[in-house]
Amino acid sequence: MSNQERQQEIMAILRLKKEVKPCDLCLMLHSSLSTVRRDLIQLEKDGQIKRSYGKISLKQLAHTEPVFQQRQRQNRQAKQQMAEIASDFIGNGQTVFLDSSTSVHLLVPFLRDKQDIVIITNGLATAAQLNTETNNRVFFVGGELTPGLGGASGGLAEAFLLPFTIDVAFFSCRGIDPNFAYEANNQHAHFKQQVMDVSQQSILLCDATKFSTRYFYKLAQLTAFSAVITNQAPVDEHYLTASEAQPEFYW
Repeated sequence: MSNQERQQEIMAILRLKKEVKPCDLCLMLHSSLSTVRRDLIQLEKDGQIKRSYGKISLKQLAHTEPVFQQRQRQNRQAKQQMAEIASDFIGNGQTVFLDSSTSVHLLVPFLRDKQDIVIITNGLATAAQLNTETNNRVFFVGGELTPGLGGASGGLAEAFLLPFTIDVAFFSCRGIDPNFAYEANNQHAHFKQQVMDVSQQSILLCDATKFSTRYFYKLAQLTAFSAVITNQAPVDEHYLTASEAQPEFYW
């Protein structure tokens, strides 16, 4: 993970947790204390964080752009490529789930020509765009919104899923290795696991920057997904051969 990527992850963690100790960041980022300290020094110089009494928090800015908008701009071409591939997995008449990630959000324009589908999403931005860009039925999952990320999760969101049987569900994640997909937020990970339980197929969208990146929470084994869609061939062949039940990779 590059310095820039690691610093972006520190900022994402702080938006979720509000404040954190450097030693906790080491565990979450799988990095040494000296490496994390260098990142914190740089972020403090840039005016993005403040350090006080051994804890790190975000520096409050008057006009802070929401996290979702920031992520929309990252690797946008790769995300559009993945979304186009993912759209081929959706057939007319199906019930489809879209998670709240920016990768899956870019599937919305590809749904315009799909007929008689039912779309379920926990993504606030995704639901808003679907409201104006499709005549298909759309269900927005209620629940607790994660600040800045625009995704509902928690017990209410999980209960909402109970009446549904989903044909194909689309997810992104924060990192993968040859065996697991990882999330940075436990509540979001648990919600996605519940969606997978009621879905016939689960498709993972993961661009190449997330390969060989681990986080504290395991979302699922890669073998739980029917397919993994990325933007380029994995450099490490173990992603393709780690298990006899390994999902098909598409790029």
